[in-house]
Amino acid sequence: MSSRLVALAALLPLVTGCGALHDGSRPAATPQRPTLSVDTNTTAQGTFELESGVAFDPDSTFSAPTTLKWGAGERTELFVSASLYDWAELPDGDEVSSFGDTFVGARQRFLELENGVAGALQLSTKIPTAEEGEGLGNGEHDFFIAGSLSASPSKEVFLWLFYEAGLLGDPDDSGNDVQHSFSVNGSKTFDGVLAIFGEVATIDGPDGYDPTFGTIGVQHIIAPSLVWDAGFVVGFNDDAQDLQFVVGFTSNLGQ
Repeated sequence: MSSRLVALAALLPLVTGCGALHDGSRPAATPQRPTLSVDTNTTAQGTFELESGVAFDPDSTFSAPTTLKWGAGERTELFVSASLYDWAELPDGDEVSSFGDTFVGARQRFLELENGVAGALQLSTKIPTAEEGEGLGNGEHDFFIAGSLSASPSKEVFLWLFYEAGLLGDPDDSGNDVQHSFSVNGSKTFDGVLAIFGEVATIDGPDGYDPTFGTIGVQHIIAPSLVWDAGFVVGFNDDAQDLQFVVGFTSNLGQ
């Protein structure tokens, strides 16, 4: 438990330091956390963006997902993502912890219409960096292709759909498994300072693994380039985790 508290406490000086550096001249942040999906926004060209936070059920799981993004073009983003610390309590009472698996990928916004409709395509791969056999990683490479379609009925409302297909490595060497993920999402901004967001998502995975869950939370827009978020994830069926809390931030770091 102490290691998890240290990881959580480490966020505070990190975000405080980021906040002190934001002078209003940096491009707006494009938060993609803490939902399953990503939307059609991409990091501003030539700048780096950091997303970091924690997700935890105090009794059974803890993770510290962190993503570094780079605006490679006006509509192109490259990213690398990993959980800096994963912890879980197994059904037999044992506890396991590890650095998480690493994801590397790119997102391209291919559609951007004047009426606020946009589309994006994302490709990514999982590099197995988590401890294999510890209940947190399976040692396999996975490949994903995803698409998102968004609409902005007004400046305050943002809606998007997300779909992802995954080709998963099988640790039993019996071939590859296919996974499908889908979500419906929305956000509403108030006075340019606060926003609420929500997501309903489902994953159709191998071996009958089919979690369905919802995420709801708030964002505090401290500056255009720095956004806090906090919320919770609620499971809707037996395959999904009952309740998980999430907190973190997104910060555009400039060039």
